[in-house]
Amino acid sequence: ACSIVLVPGLGAHPEDSWKSESTKFNWTTEALVRDFPKARVLLYKYQSAWQGSLKVKQFMANIAMGMLISLQSERKVIFPQPGR
Repeated sequence: ACSIVLVPGLGAHPEDSWKSESTKFNWTTEALVRDFPKARVLLYKYQSAWQGSLKVKQFMANIAMGMLISLQSERKVIFPQPGR
């Protein structure tokens, strides 16, 4: 089994980013599940509004580090290390 991590672009809606506007086909829930039935699909959500009243000041390095820490935490929950 493998893990697939989805990371939406800056300012993008974390869930709607993966849908076709015209057909509403969502490749995360339709294609990935079909093509990789044993994969664990993770969606990384983060504050990324870059304009308007909700804009967030973020640095890409901070977003990346937050994602790595979250993935590491998730891995420890799924695959705990014996004796630690």
